[in-house]
Amino acid sequence: MVTATLKISGREYIVVSKREYVRLQERIAELSKTRTLASKNTALEQDRRDLRIAAKRLGDPREKPIPYVRVRKELGLI
Repeated sequence: MVTATLKISGREYIVVSKREYVRLQERIAELSKTRTLASKNTALEQDRRDLRIAAKRLGDPREKPIPYVRVRKELGLI
């Protein structure tokens, strides 16, 4: 990769070929997708953890279920 640097009004800039610029944009897009997938995987893990906790609580005979109608009333849905 051949680059050049320019200094204009005290600011430094790097000049690269258009081909190299496009390649860098593609690489950034790939990394962005990877990060998105990683965050989705984290969300999936959290969902799985929540489901395990819910299943455990549903199987606990000491837990008293809250009637659906009561929940809806408390949330102002009815």
